[in-house]
Amino acid sequence: MARFSGAVGYATRTTTAPGVKSDTIVERRYTGRYLNRTVSDGADDQVNVDRNLSSRISIVADAFLRGNFRNIKYVKDEEGVYWSVTSRELKRPRLILSTGGVYNGRKPEPAP
Repeated sequence: MARFSGAVGYATRTTTAPGVKSDTIVERRYTGRYLNRTVSDGADDQVNVDRNLSSRISIVADAFLRGNFRNIKYVKDEEGVYWSVTSRELKRPRLILSTGGVYNGRKPEPAP
């Protein structure tokens, strides 16, 4: 199967002011393998067709990944497309991520 090389985006809860918390997106790079990869388009009667990438990605889980797998929001593939993570399956020593549609949520802030 094809190789995966890309970033995984996590939402980490940080305190921005006393009593105020917000999510900060952090990316970490990983390599692994695609277990399957299927791209499908939405209904033909739509003006803007929704594209879905139904894939399963197997990556070796390091300590950070094992501790934060519940906070994973997206996977950024080799082409720079952000895909929503729909499910996470911890099978030590690996983590299997399943993706769905395009991710339109928060992304990491550029470094100053």
